[in-house]
Amino acid sequence: MDAPTPLWIVRFAWLTLPFLAWAGPAAALDGASAASTVTFATVGWLLWAMVLVCSALVRPESLVLLRLLVPLAPAATAIGLLLAAGDGILVAGDTATILAVVGFVTGVVAAALIMLPSVGRYFLNGDSYGAERRYGLRCPGALVVTIGPLWLAGVGLPVGAVAALAAGRWALGIPALLIGILFAAWLWAVTRRLAQRYVVFVPAGLTLVDPLALADPVLFARNRTLSVAPAATNPAGPDPDGAPASERVDLSGGALGLAVELRTDGPTEVITLSRPSDRTHGDNPPGSLSDRLQNVRMGVPRETSAVLFTPSRPAEFLLDARRVGFGQG
Repeated sequence: MDAPTPLWIVRFAWLTLPFLAWAGPAAALDGASAASTVTFATVGWLLWAMVLVCSALVRPESLVLLRLLVPLAPAATAIGLLLAAGDGILVAGDTATILAVVGFVTGVVAAALIMLPSVGRYFLNGDSYGAERRYGLRCPGALVVTIGPLWLAGVGLPVGAVAALAAGRWALGIPALLIGILFAAWLWAVTRRLAQRYVVFVPAGLTLVDPLALADPVLFARNRTLSVAPAATNPAGPDPDGAPASERVDLSGGALGLAVELRTDGPTEVITLSRPSDRTHGDNPPGSLSDRLQNVRMGVPRETSAVLFTPSRPAEFLLDARRVGFGQG
């Protein structure tokens, strides 16, 4: 699978950023101590090299790091520009200001392109087997709202803490760094799971992998799948086994975009991750420590003849399903 054009643009943009974007932070550091300048330069070059390496290593983990670190470039450039302009170090029209603005725009373009579904699919297939074709799933709706603040706490806060430490503000830098590390671990756990969500065509049918919603991957056999189509156009009414359409399992997580509905000729067991209302508490009172420990990542078996999920590129997924003859009844 060839690298998509947006990824090549990101790689080229990232190679030029040290000559463009650094003008903003460098101006903001004018007059700072040598320790602060060296610390910023060291951290900046380490992050730049890490992104460059990750852009060449085609793995889902590389995609996670790229999407977390690339937005740092325009953010750092914008902050540097604002600080330098406020101190009167940069003025409109001079060479340093123009370079910093061009670097900011370049960073924004790189950050936008790295989020494209085509780039995500390329990295997602980096550790696929043989002729597998994986399609990523869209981010659940709730995470779309929370991932931005979590990025600020998990990426921005540690970087700001390092800046405070470099400036000798230990009372501020140490607590911020400790809190930032905790948020960074949380952010990594969430985004890594997002990169592990996909559907893949296999010889036996289609496998749905979603560690945020499913306890185990689910295989939908080719010879038992009646249809796979946009949810809005799939026929309503009872399932083939008599179950009402309202009992279908929604694995889309409220994601934005077109949902796809897969229907089978009979009940298929889907083990979703437990919810408090689904748990059996036994002799332990609900919410007790022993009850929570007993039900950690508990799977809830559910029988269904229809599931909903949201591929990041639904049109290409549906065309591929037709090409391989999946869901043709």
